[in-house]
Amino acid sequence: MNQINQTVLKTEKQDELIATTLQQNNYEKVSEGRDCIVQYVRKLKGSEHILFLWEKEENRNMIVQELFSAEHRGESNALFSVVPRDMPMVKNVTYPDFYNTHKAEFLEKAVDKVSRAVSMNMSKKSTRAAFEDDTWLMARGLEGKVLSTEELLGRQVDQKLSLFCMDQRKNLSDATLVKLITTHGYVLLDAPGFELYKWGGIQE
Repeated sequence: MNQINQTVLKTEKQDELIATTLQQNNYEKVSEGRDCIVQYVRKLKGSEHILFLWEKEENRNMIVQELFSAEHRGESNALFSVVPRDMPMVKNVTYPDFYNTHKAEFLEKAVDKVSRAVSMNMSKKSTRAAFEDDTWLMARGLEGKVLSTEELLGRQVDQKLSLFCMDQRKNLSDATLVKLITTHGYVLLDAPGFELYKWGGIQE
């Protein structure tokens, strides 16, 4: 019971921190509700750098499925996932396999991989790339590299790329949470309900 209470208190504290950080850094709510968020994900056009702070695994899985729905699947798209996912025409790389190959250079090699996918995309649709849970990398000593990479990418990315960076909220420290929010152009939450926020400086 005590552990449950501590979890609830941490979540409530994070809710307050997220709300304050969004308000202080010129983010405004632009959409809410599951159906509206699904439509937003389906209609991504490019240049979006989106942070998804997820609590429920089923919500993360749903967003991944919508991001790579049949109409948006293509060889230029890339999904980095904790476990293998069966998605035809989507290049799926698992964190463990990529980490075992590249170790501390994981982020640099991953950015290179996504950049190559973008350069090879000759279609009119943006390349869709997603990192399912970067707290997996943070737990292996790469938190600093994750944060510096996010900052380097900026709040908007290439016009032919829609980039989703996903993190399990409960695994993030307060300082890391704030840093992640302020390096993304969009912030998506799934708890207490689905809400999407956009930074005020985004150029459409």
